[in-house]
Amino acid sequence: MMKANATLRRAVWLGLITVLLLAACQQGSGPAANALILRWVHSTSITDWATAAAVDFNSQRIQSSDGRPIYIETTASDAGQAVSDMLGGMELPALWTAADRTWRDVLHEEANNTVFLENCVSIAESPLVIAMWEPVARALGWPGRTLGWLDVASLAADPSGWAYYSGGAWGDTLRIGHTHPGLSDSGVQTLLALVYAAESSPQSISLTNVQNPIVQASVGAFESAVSWFSTDTRLLSNTMLDRGITYLNAAVMYENAVVMQGERDPRLVAIYPFEGTFMATYPTCVRANMDEATTGAAETFLAYLLDMPAQQQALALGLRPVSDNVPLGAPIDAMHGVDPDQPTTLFAPPEAATVFAVQELWQNQRKNVNLAMVLDVSGSMEGAKIEQVRLSAVAFVEQMGDDDRLTVIIFDDQQRVLVPNQRVGDNRQNIINAINTITAGGGTSLYDTIAFAAQGLQKSRRADEVNAMVVLTDGQDTVSSTYTSPDAAFAAVVQASGASVYTIAYGEDADRDILRNIALATNGIAYQGDVSTIGDIYAEISAAFGGSLGIGR
Repeated sequence: MMKANATLRRAVWLGLITVLLLAACQQGSGPAANALILRWVHSTSITDWATAAAVDFNSQRIQSSDGRPIYIETTASDAGQAVSDMLGGMELPALWTAADRTWRDVLHEEANNTVFLENCVSIAESPLVIAMWEPVARALGWPGRTLGWLDVASLAADPSGWAYYSGGAWGDTLRIGHTHPGLSDSGVQTLLALVYAAESSPQSISLTNVQNPIVQASVGAFESAVSWFSTDTRLLSNTMLDRGITYLNAAVMYENAVVMQGERDPRLVAIYPFEGTFMATYPTCVRANMDEATTGAAETFLAYLLDMPAQQQALALGLRPVSDNVPLGAPIDAMHGVDPDQPTTLFAPPEAATVFAVQELWQNQRKNVNLAMVLDVSGSMEGAKIEQVRLSAVAFVEQMGDDDRLTVIIFDDQQRVLVPNQRVGDNRQNIINAINTITAGGGTSLYDTIAFAAQGLQKSRRADEVNAMVVLTDGQDTVSSTYTSPDAAFAAVVQASGASVYTIAYGEDADRDILRNIALATNGIAYQGDVSTIGDIYAEISAAFGGSLGIGR
């Protein structure tokens, strides 16, 4: 049996490699000159299947009713981001796949209009799970002991309990990740699951349930352990797998991410909370008010996705098929860290108003941030570089919570405190005005400035806040005198601050390796950017701290 399972596992991976290589080869072939192009916006959690399915469909040159070859263009975007983009004037896609139908209702309520037809079709399934490194799960009693949402919330609020189970092997406190509830399906479902679990009912919840003090305390306990909010589900799973057990001990994501983690030791296993969970059904909705040929082409692609070959492909990529002709089997199995017999209890989809309510609850319950924004203003930053930094930094400040605290430090030959540690809500416009005065000139005292900022954070930090630093530089250190390299003394000062350091290598001249090492040593993230991408990088960092992005709040 073990040999058969191993053979099957190799076959699944060979099939996956073949599909992705085919996608890579054919992606650049492009549509025919007379093609009927349909854009499909889909959840990031089904990216592998969506990409491969579109490539295969396009290769068949299936024609629309007016004789044009149908060509599918895919865009990965989690639901909150997609809704925000559509409301912001983005060209509406012909097809849209979120994790559940609630998001279509959110879009229609916000747009006050029917944007997509009612008869959305489920194309695959994947339950929401707590992905946990196997040693962590076993330390908590898995698989013999069932675990739930509130178990994790209780452990998050009790460092001594975490120390008892973990033996101090994976950090002083439990570290959890989930996606940003304003941007992502799974982020909202995480919050909703906590509400359902606290109410001990799988039935649809209301605004009254969300306002229950016990519910709010449960959400607050869970959120106290969240060290990073990802912009989307795929990024969350990839980062957890890349960074390992000490960066995130557990994260909330869809089952298919656990299935497709690949060969690793330790591996992730899926925890199916005993209180219940949500099932992503990936309803695919066709845009309303399209012409007959375009609507028919969209329906043709939907039929293709539900046909046996595409459903088998979905299964091979870790999704549960919805076609009765494709039985559930490998790789949805214990060998891949999941249980095909779970979940046994599913939560009912909520109303759109409840989504907005839990997003507001999350804003009130998430940890506040004590942040140092460190900006290189040396001479090489002149021109478009410094202009884009000002714009991006202002947008970042606009997205911070009222109770977050911010210090802004600029540096060239020496560091200067542009904004001392201040509560953002009371000083937001003054902070923005100060950032808009920034000009460039001088050398680069990078290490001395990071150490200076770390010492300030050490003095201002509070146990109930996220302590963090965001450092942007476009060059290497040229003038530091106290810390002339990122040596042990420098590292000790930074580590003593208790801050996660997020570094941005802005352009080609920055020392990416050193910045990456600083970030990794402090449980931060290293980014590489330029004038065209710096805004997106600051938006992603804003999301990591729970900034005001997407829909809701």
